[in-house]
Amino acid sequence: MADGAAGLRDYLTAQNKAHPDARVSIKRVIGEGDLIAVHSNLILEPGTRGYSVLDLYRVDGRKIVEHWDTTQEVPATTASGNDMFSTLSQPQVSRPAPYAPTALNKQLVTDMYKQVFVGKDVTAFDRYIVDPYYQHNPGGANGIKAAKDGIAGMFAAFPDFHSDIFRVVAEGDLVVIQSRGTAMPGVAAGVFDIYRVQHGKVVEHWDIVQNVPSTSANDNSMF
Repeated sequence: MADGAAGLRDYLTAQNKAHPDARVSIKRVIGEGDLIAVHSNLILEPGTRGYSVLDLYRVDGRKIVEHWDTTQEVPATTASGNDMFSTLSQPQVSRPAPYAPTALNKQLVTDMYKQVFVGKDVTAFDRYIVDPYYQHNPGGANGIKAAKDGIAGMFAAFPDFHSDIFRVVAEGDLVVIQSRGTAMPGVAAGVFDIYRVQHGKVVEHWDIVQNVPSTSANDNSMF
């Protein structure tokens, strides 16, 4: 999308013309301060699985002034058998828990992410995650062992991998981390991870991953 209200309007006008039956189903909304994360399922054509989308908005003076997003196609099958959207841990609600300790959960998830993805210490999962650890990443199975094996395998395949954290948004029991994962020079992805925390442990995970494109309609990065 190009910058400005006109850029957004032109993009949506073209999309609506190309896909007149498109629909969006909002799955969860997480807000903190001036940042609002919206996780949704975008279906451009009826009968298809569509896309998992995370839109992050910054609000100033009751107006949206900035926007980031990632989009990932929903696959036919997943390693865990879980879809990319449902809530499986109890209670099975998608809204943030109103009385959960937001600040503590935000710090816990940030610490875990830094130790695992920045520090490359997969054993940190043992300290932060509790089984069955429901996984919604299409390539990951449920459980701590699967999480450790999957990330360790990625580090082995891409020894120069590194992760940069840009924003963390938390509300109640839900924490969103926006990051850039660089597998090798020139090969990077924009990533939004969503974690659910209960009683001081991470119990569920969703993510949306999109390769960083080589060109853009605007002069801004994805981050």
